[in-house]
Amino acid sequence: MEKEDSPKRSFAKTFEEDTKRLIENLENEKEKPDALSQNQVEDKIQNSDDKKFSLTPVADKASELKDSNYIVKSALNMELIWCPQGRFIMGPGSAGNAGVSPSFEAVLSHGFYLGKTEVTQKEYEEVIGGNPSYFKGEGLPVDSVSWYDAVEFCNALNEIESKPVGWEFSLPTEAQWEYACRAETVTLHYWGDKSNPELSNNYSDETVSVGSYRPNPWGFYDMEGNVWEWCSDWFQKYPTGTIIDPMGPIRSSNEILGHAEKGKVVRGGAYSSAQLGSRHRDFPRPTSKNPWKGFRLCLNPVK
Repeated sequence: MEKEDSPKRSFAKTFEEDTKRLIENLENEKEKPDALSQNQVEDKIQNSDDKKFSLTPVADKASELKDSNYIVKSALNMELIWCPQGRFIMGPGSAGNAGVSPSFEAVLSHGFYLGKTEVTQKEYEEVIGGNPSYFKGEGLPVDSVSWYDAVEFCNALNEIESKPVGWEFSLPTEAQWEYACRAETVTLHYWGDKSNPELSNNYSDETVSVGSYRPNPWGFYDMEGNVWEWCSDWFQKYPTGTIIDPMGPIRSSNEILGHAEKGKVVRGGAYSSAQLGSRHRDFPRPTSKNPWKGFRLCLNPVK
């Protein structure tokens, strides 16, 4: 009798078959769907005939999956949380940028690690040797950093940290950020659809120590509020259909919305903004520095 596949192998085989089928469907697809409202997104998930298109992540076929968090020793034992590969409905954008942010299905083909909190001032200073923040405090998120400053931090860690072969530190992609923020939820915020000032640092005058509010279902703190978080992507209009490992364009696009220069994506909102939810995106210039911008570290498999 043939030996039955282990659950891990079965999950891997299912994901491989699904990915192949998704690519074939994309190649044969003649009409692209219009942007979905949040209610339509939820209906799609709940009423889909193919239950494999759920928000439930599947086991990672590429590794002996990570049962524990990753500790970055060179950054004062910064803790990163494992996010397994999976698929989810990304978007739609909210407020002023909804028109360029329709919802679509994102497939993340590899698991990754993401910072449990934003990078703190103490961690940043340990790696870089300075602290540019406007608000001072070891446990506060580092602020007043440009996109280039955040990338420099990641590159510095790649040089000094003894990390697994085939992995590198970087900023998360926008899709990785939203996937981790949603944590299998489909509501506006990871706690529901209604704003709740007791659940994030918004509507205030300053940053607070990371981890001051309760985490989301996957254990991430401050995914909303405190500081906007830089992502690796240049801002662009969302695609339609199903996209595997979505990333922004290689370089800035000047065509979207008629802006002279497009920016890098930031997510999550800040201490001085309203609660914007898991799907809201903004696009400041990558050189901009101010007290409401910081970042979160990601550890990715090298492609």
